[in-house]
Amino acid sequence: MQYSLTRTLKSLFYLLLASQAGPCHAQDWKLEKQVQQITVSSQLNDDGYKNVQASTVVQSRPAALLRLFDDVQRAPLWIANCIAVEVISAPSETERIVHSYFSAPWPIKNRDMVSYSLSSLQHNSLSIAISNRGKAYPLNEAYVRMEDMHGEWQVTELKNGQIQITYQGGGNPAGNLPRWLANKALIDTTFETFIKLSEIIVEDRYQQIPQ
Repeated sequence: MQYSLTRTLKSLFYLLLASQAGPCHAQDWKLEKQVQQITVSSQLNDDGYKNVQASTVVQSRPAALLRLFDDVQRAPLWIANCIAVEVISAPSETERIVHSYFSAPWPIKNRDMVSYSLSSLQHNSLSIAISNRGKAYPLNEAYVRMEDMHGEWQVTELKNGQIQITYQGGGNPAGNLPRWLANKALIDTTFETFIKLSEIIVEDRYQQIPQ
C-alpha cells in the first residue's frame, strides 16, 4: 500500500489547518472543541501562533485510513478547504512528496503547500511524520506558500473494532494574515476535517479487505 501518500495527504490537510512557526511555550493544551468522539486542542508557541492536537475514535480497520489517504481524488470531500492534492513524487514505498491547494475566503489569498511524509506501519499501529518541502519547489503566483509545516499522525487499534486517530502539528500560514484569524481558522478547519474524516472513513470502499 502507498502508506506515504496517505501520510502526505493528511499531513497536507493538517498542515493547511496548522499555523505554528516556532517552539512552543511549556504550557498545557487547551481544549477548543469537543463533540462526541472528536476533540480539538491548541497550544500557543513563542510567535503567537497555535499548534493543534486533534483526536477521534471511529469504527474502522486501521488500514482504512491508508486507503482513504491514497484516494487522492476524493481529498476535497473531507479535507477542509481543500481544492486538490497532487503527488509530486514517491521516493520509496513509505515516502511521498505532495502538493496541496487550499481555498480561502475573500479577500484572503488561497494557500498551497508542499510536504514530505514518511510512514511506518507495524502490526495495527500507524505513524506518519510530516515535514515541509515548500522551499524546494517553485511558487505559484495564484497562491501563498505556507511555511514551516510539520506534524505527525498516529492510528492505534482499540477494542471492539475501533481505532483512535490523532494528529498533532503546526505551521505558518504566511502572508499578511493576522495571528488571531489564523488561529481561529486553524481550530475551525481542523474540527471540520475530523468531522468529515469520521464520516467518510467508514465507507465500504475503505473497509473492504483486499483479496
